[in-house]
Amino acid sequence: MRQSKLVIVEWDDIESNPSWMRIDELDERAKTWKCSSVGWKMPSDRKTLRIAATRAKDKEKVADVTSIPRGCVRSVKELDICH
Repeated sequence: MRQSKLVIVEWDDIESNPSWMRIDELDERAKTWKCSSVGWKMPSDRKTLRIAATRAKDKEKVADVTSIPRGCVRSVKELDICH
């Protein structure tokens, strides 16, 4: 596996609300959420950004992978660390 970088991703989460509500309630009850996730940037494609929260010391295995649709990503910033 090539060297992965530790990043912080700012993204909008999607919410689904199965409850009935009046149309005039949409603004207050049907919202997306602004999120921040930190992880090791994994191989991704043009549709999806993938990060792993946990990486094995040998850097060959990862766990806790989050796949974020690119359309939801607001920003990706590389974090400076010593590894």
